[in-house]
Amino acid sequence: KTTLTQLAYNDDNVKAHFEIRKWVCVSDPFDEIKIAKDISGDCATSSNQLDYVLQRMSKSIRGKRFLLVLDDVWTENRQKWELLKVPLMQNGAKGSIILVTTRKIEVANMMRATPNMINLEGLSDEYCLAIFNHMAFPDGDVDESKAFEDISKKIVKK
Repeated sequence: KTTLTQLAYNDDNVKAHFEIRKWVCVSDPFDEIKIAKDISGDCATSSNQLDYVLQRMSKSIRGKRFLLVLDDVWTENRQKWELLKVPLMQNGAKGSIILVTTRKIEVANMMRATPNMINLEGLSDEYCLAIFNHMAFPDGDVDESKAFEDISKKIVKK
């Protein structure tokens, strides 16, 4: 998820389309003050008052088209999300986008993002094994790959 999002985030067309691009690693716990500071680029401020930090965040994006990536979101707490979402949507220009990566469908549901959700599923064991064998045995030595078949399958399972 993160790698695919990075490819889009770093695309030249995406860079040209948005006035502001921000990438925030969220993880757990969901700290709305830290996230707002990261968005505004004002991490040095000593204030930890949510209203002040949200005002600074709002000012930094006001009237600008932005792409905000919230990477690795775990919280299902709608109130914490709404505290950030409302000023983002009220202040960003039309066409602004918030892109969220998460491992939990509950997070997408809580953010009401399911109509636009892209569910990335893992690769099949067979495909993983083919990639592994290609990397481990680049010369295509079938005999050698057969000799290590059991070990290869165990590695791929992990």
